Amino acid sequence: MEALFFILTLFLLYKTLSLSSRISVLEKKLQGKQISPQTETISQSELSKPVTTTVESAYAAKQQVTQKFEQHSDPISESIQNGLSWIKEDWLLKLGALLLLIGFGWFISYAFANNWIGPMGRVTLGFITGVAFLLLGEWRVKKYTVQGGIFLVVGSAFILLTMYAAREIYGFFTPLIALSVMFISAAFVAVSSVRHNREELAIISIILAALAPILTNSPTPDMVTLFLYLLIVTIGSVWIIFFKNWRRLTIVSLVTVFVYSLPVFFGGASADDELKLMLIAFVFAAIYYVTNTFALFRLSGKEALPDLITAAANGLFLVAWIMAVGPEQWQSLLIVAWMLVFSFGAFALVSTTKRYNAFFLYAGIGVAMLATATAIELDGPALTIAYTLEATLLALSVYGIMRNAHVSQAMTILLVGPVALSIESITSNKWRTTVFHDDFVVLFMLGAVLMTLGVIYLALRHEEENLPERKVTRVLISLGSAYFYTLIWLSLHAAFVKDDSATTTALVIYTIIALITYFYGVYNHKSFIRSYGAVLLALVIMRMVFIEVWDMALAGRIITFFSIGALLMITAVLTKKKMTEGNYE
Repeated sequence: MEALFFILTLFLLYKTLSLSSRISVLEKKLQGKQISPQTETISQSELSKPVTTTVESAYAAKQQVTQKFEQHSDPISESIQNGLSWIKEDWLLKLGALLLLIGFGWFISYAFANNWIGPMGRVTLGFITGVAFLLLGEWRVKKYTVQGGIFLVVGSAFILLTMYAAREIYGFFTPLIALSVMFISAAFVAVSSVRHNREELAIISIILAALAPILTNSPTPDMVTLFLYLLIVTIGSVWIIFFKNWRRLTIVSLVTVFVYSLPVFFGGASADDELKLMLIAFVFAAIYYVTNTFALFRLSGKEALPDLITAAANGLFLVAWIMAVGPEQWQSLLIVAWMLVFSFGAFALVSTTKRYNAFFLYAGIGVAMLATATAIELDGPALTIAYTLEATLLALSVYGIMRNAHVSQAMTILLVGPVALSIESITSNKWRTTVFHDDFVVLFMLGAVLMTLGVIYLALRHEEENLPERKVTRVLISLGSAYFYTLIWLSLHAAFVKDDSATTTALVIYTIIALITYFYGVYNHKSFIRSYGAVLLALVIMRMVFIEVWDMALAGRIITFFSIGALLMITAVLTKKKMTEGNYE
């Protein structure tokens, strides 16, 4: 359940990333950077140009549009296109290398079956072949990068497979020696990728290094040693990122560590090792966090997408480790500690770079962690109340720190969680007998919070030009008042069990509020308040005609219809229907 809350909250925050572009436009307008329309004129000289010139110009324009479209195309489509391009380039060499590997494997099997080569000779032959391919690849990659890269990968793969056979079949070497040799071969490919500027080679080197522990055939796997080895691989990846800025390596490294973490999540480690492994996992998370944060200080737009994805995955990685391995009494505190780290990064990013996509993501991770920690400690109405307070304080804190009402309004989407949880309070069985209980507090608090935030943002809109949009304010006020109407209905029916007077009283209260708001909006040219009153009055009438007329006793119907009808007539007589011309706000 806690992991579900984490993913749900993270998804809701991710949806707010789309607001960043609109925020930028509004801020530019505030600074006076209006976009002025420009008219294009065609001179006589342009009209006299040959048709071929016009056609060439149109073709050039088409090429520019195509290039721009390609630049803004979907990153997934770009990855597929890059993969297809890689397959097409020197495809004969790639196919030949694959066939060579298969043929070599069959040859070795045949030679082994006929005992042509002894065990030590077989292992030596594999190592010599692998080293030969590595040296050939390093020599070839200087002039032909693709061909050289293929030879490098083939050479490292030969060494890994040879070492696996030496351990699995003949029992040669110790697991540590086998792992060291395989790591050196993968590291050779990584160093070559840096020297010759080949990102694909660097990614493959990480994958080869990640496969090495599986091929050691250790009789008693040591999880702590395994994760220390992965930590060395990760540090090597960061070293490459530092020199080459190949940030996709971070994603590959994180996925590798997460896959190796799965056995630990399902009880694959001893109780003594779990705490050590969790501390090492925190070191991994810290490395990824620092790498991403420094990258986001320098990047924006599509360039920052890999780092944003890694940041979200890092948050999920942390929560998974804490929930699976962390001591129960420390889980919420550990999650809150990491929540503070991500929150600090969010405010540091937005205050330095003024880019809100990274802020929303980092803040979303922090909020998701806070929600998870809260779900660990609480449940039922107490959980809903805690979520309501947290979401409200976060929205107000963002405005208090950043003085940006747009971002503060975007944070109110976190109230979707408490609103969803409040359904249990609305349908609670406690309303059958009593009025004042914890579900009453839930509904009252949500109504008060939503109404208060709506009024605050309404006041901010009047203080500063072009600040928050009206839709958010109107939704908050309408939803908050709906909670108070629900509270009135449930409380009256809890106080007057099986009595039509509760329904009559509630409908009369709704009618009075609807009439007051409607005529206030009419006389003060407030279109939203006028529409609010009209809609509320229409809902009351519809409730009376389609529901209450069938459920209430005859006496209750008479009293209800007389009361509301009299209210409408008296209001119509005493209030002049004075529709002043002018625009409504």
